[in-house]
Amino acid sequence: MAKSKDLSTIVPVSWEFVSSSGPSLAHHTGGFVRGSWYIHGGITVRGSTSPSDQFYKFDPSEASWVEVTTHGSPALSHHSSVVLGDRYLILIGGWDGKARTSDVHMYDVEKDKWQGVATSGFPVGAGLSSFTATLLAKDEILIIGREGSLRIQRRSGNAFSLKLDLGKGIGSYREYPMGVASRSGHTATMIGKRVIVFGGRDDKLIEQHPGYSPVPDHRTANVLNSVDAKIEALKLKSVTKLPCGRKHHIGVEGHGLIFIHGGDTFDGKSRFPVGEAYLLKLKPVLSVYKLGVTEVGRAGHICMTDGEDVFIHGGVGERNAVFGDLYKLKVS
Repeated sequence: MAKSKDLSTIVPVSWEFVSSSGPSLAHHTGGFVRGSWYIHGGITVRGSTSPSDQFYKFDPSEASWVEVTTHGSPALSHHSSVVLGDRYLILIGGWDGKARTSDVHMYDVEKDKWQGVATSGFPVGAGLSSFTATLLAKDEILIIGREGSLRIQRRSGNAFSLKLDLGKGIGSYREYPMGVASRSGHTATMIGKRVIVFGGRDDKLIEQHPGYSPVPDHRTANVLNSVDAKIEALKLKSVTKLPCGRKHHIGVEGHGLIFIHGGDTFDGKSRFPVGEAYLLKLKPVLSVYKLGVTEVGRAGHICMTDGEDVFIHGGVGERNAVFGDLYKLKVS
């Protein structure tokens, strides 16, 4: 296969500035609920072991942030979240300032109220951090990634299924026999009936796991079609060598495509988080296209889509500072 061209000039992908007034956070989480962005927790200084309990809402129509922290908001970082029923933001696991936890917390947007969820089935003495939570059909949540504590740390990969009964306020974990490689700080993206795991280690960059039930009519990023259309029109070639391993990057799906941005690389060439962007195509075969190096280098940032555009917020950037700005992916 021919060597890939420099797509940073052929396919201009950049970040359009949206807001600088957001909270400066890294390793936080969030979701899009009822037309607004909600973000929770994280740390304010790189390497901090003291997580935040702060909770924020961004109104896209007003381009404004407001803190909505209320009683019961847990202090967490390196946790994950899913949105259920366009009403509930579910927080899973994370670092609570003393240990990794497998606890589950639920925020009801309609009632503006936090509620703890009693869980069972997770290994005693262990917890989760820098892992992924992927929503499957029938509100089943697939957990992939780092599990352990100061006493327990597996060398092999691990995966769990989490089922919730929100009416009763309970949840149950069970171990999932999927044979995933051990990872931390990776992304997991649902494409059709396949789960695509990217990064989180310095080798085995990409894994594909078939046979999962997707969420019907899930929100997908339409903007990625514009990137794909230009790649096809210009007959550009995919890379012949996969990029180096990385962690704490972001990944988002759009019509069978996966957009990857940023992260801390394992090759030791960069002192700070990178701004590299890639597009993964799964058809007809898995192919990786480098979109160049964007002007925003970040790690530990979060990515959200409203069904049309792709947004990133916060994260660690240049000189290891923690940022609070919000950007939208722009394709000229």
